[in-house]
Amino acid sequence: MKLIKPLYLSAIISLSSISSVHAGFAEGEAAYKDDDYVTALNEFSILAEQGHAKAQYRLSQMYIFGKGVEKDKAKGYELLLKAAEQGDTNSMHDVALGYMWGLYGEKDEKKGLKLYHEAAEKGHSSSQNTLGYFYKKGQFVEKNLEKAFEWYFKSAEQGYALSSYKLYEMYSKGEGVEKDKEQATQWLLKSANDGRASRKYKVAKVFEKGEGVEQDYELAERLYKTAAEQGHKSSTIRLIEMYWSGEGVSKNRQEAARWYIKLAETGDVFSQSKLGLLYTIGLGVEKDEEESVKWYRKAAEQGDKGSQFQLGQKYRLGHGVAQDYNQAEKWYRKAAEQGDTLAQFELANLYKEGLGVEKDYEQAKIWYEKAAPTHRLAKKELDYIDCLQSDGTTLFGIGLKCANRHMMREQIKSAGGVVIRENDEHWGDSYSSENLLNGSTELYVSYSSSNKKIALARYKLPSRMDTQQVVKIRNMIASKYGEPSRSSGRPSVGEVVYMWYLPDGFNLAVARGWPDTTTYIAYKEPEIFAAQQAEMKRQKAKREANEYAEQEANF
Repeated sequence: MKLIKPLYLSAIISLSSISSVHAGFAEGEAAYKDDDYVTALNEFSILAEQGHAKAQYRLSQMYIFGKGVEKDKAKGYELLLKAAEQGDTNSMHDVALGYMWGLYGEKDEKKGLKLYHEAAEKGHSSSQNTLGYFYKKGQFVEKNLEKAFEWYFKSAEQGYALSSYKLYEMYSKGEGVEKDKEQATQWLLKSANDGRASRKYKVAKVFEKGEGVEQDYELAERLYKTAAEQGHKSSTIRLIEMYWSGEGVSKNRQEAARWYIKLAETGDVFSQSKLGLLYTIGLGVEKDEEESVKWYRKAAEQGDKGSQFQLGQKYRLGHGVAQDYNQAEKWYRKAAEQGDTLAQFELANLYKEGLGVEKDYEQAKIWYEKAAPTHRLAKKELDYIDCLQSDGTTLFGIGLKCANRHMMREQIKSAGGVVIRENDEHWGDSYSSENLLNGSTELYVSYSSSNKKIALARYKLPSRMDTQQVVKIRNMIASKYGEPSRSSGRPSVGEVVYMWYLPDGFNLAVARGWPDTTTYIAYKEPEIFAAQQAEMKRQKAKREANEYAEQEANF
């Protein structure tokens, strides 16, 4: 009995020591996982000194990656080697990796392979997966699909998701094993069970496309949704696409919008911008301009140029916000400076009109020129500004020599002209002109056949036997253009014409008929007017010939 007692006490002490070691490692492991590296370092250092392999491995990771200590790869590798020599499989795997790629100085593929095999034989799933990869690709070893399958299978049986996925690939293609769709499906499903959203996404894509397995949209949708609920962006995007288009699922744009909101709330710029559009047009959500502005603003503040442009539009039009040309200019400029063509065009418009900025035709031209290569209206606006800055004969602030039908229409209406008729099928347009020129009732403007150039612009000023009206108008014109180039008739009686030949080729006439004393002020481009009249005559002759031919056919 006296001999037994010391042995018994020794056993108790030994068990107590083991228990203490386990407690110390568990405490260090818990601290490590909670990022409490001070406690972890203390516990692991004590145990590592005592030769505890797992503590040596954990400590090696702290030194290699600089977790809680100054990064020291050499010291970390030294600890790895000690743990590997004791048979710690994680350490054996990492040392093998170091040998294969020379991560810690020495590169020795034979040593690396040997360690991988030893760790794999001990049941280390990651090493088994690595060997599967080497044999499948023929990297560092002779290619052998049967061996690759064998190692992947051993790893997958331990729940290693990547190996399960590799088994799916091999079963679906018949690589190293007989092709088996059922087995492929089973291993594919197992590979999605590791909890990682990225794996679920990958598996969902396979089932959606039916690659080596039966196509299953319902399962794909479920996997995408599970991954999306974990915050996986690509899964959320694919889920949105499916609900939006109805691809493989019932079309549900409300559900798509719900996922857009989830994604947008994470700061995703594309989703924020998309929601801005959806709330503008009321697609998948209730139309709500204020919500639209909210989401466009979030994306715009992250630098999205399309959203910056749209926010500029909201401020310019007063949609969802109070109309504010200064804010419109601010957001247009941000987008324009990033090369957004629409924003460049709208910024130019603000400078042209003097909205939110000082009117500045030169700045307008700069931004129109930037937009011109891809914006079809920018070139027209450049021509417009050139006409506004013309030194030739002007009417409503625009040069008649260069103005086209579109420009004149805009200027006349901006000046207060009221449309009587605007029709591209007619030679000219007519406007009520009381707001344009005192005493006038109508302005008629006609154009060349292509609508590109002005042929005639003529005011009508009715009179009730006021023989002096023509003189008053002549004097008004002379105050701007000087004495007429020629004149004919007597103001007191009969027809009267006063004519100015202007430097840019336009003729300006003040004419009165008789006995009607109505007076006309007419700007005429002689060549264009003559060509217009000739074309009108030709078209009339053609119509009459067609009518004659029709009548003749009836006899």
